[in-house]
Amino acid sequence: MIRLETHGSEEVLARFKGLSARLRQELRKSMLKAVIDLQGHIKADKLSGQVLHVRTNTLRSSIEQRVEETSDSVIGTDSTNVVYARLHEYGGTVTRHARSSLKTRGTTREHTGKV
Repeated sequence: MIRLETHGSEEVLARFKGLSARLRQELRKSMLKAVIDLQGHIKADKLSGQVLHVRTNTLRSSIEQRVEETSDSVIGTDSTNVVYARLHEYGGTVTRHARSSLKTRGTTREHTGKV
């Protein structure tokens, strides 16, 4: 016969819950660092003359980063709301008619960390 007796199980459960909160906090911190690093890479290595030349600084200054949490993940996003960013990222040609339809589209990069 095996007999199992536990003492302080509430404390153990509380410690695991606290550990989970700390892990989530560390994941959020790591994701924030990753999106800030990516934002710096985009601005310094892609939008400062290596890929695109700076003319007005509009695209480079529009790069934003954010971190969002859901119940089971932490999502980091680098994005822009500049209309011509999608053309530079994916290629294409612009006609007079197409310019008006591009006004609401930007470019987004997402990183996800599962909890």
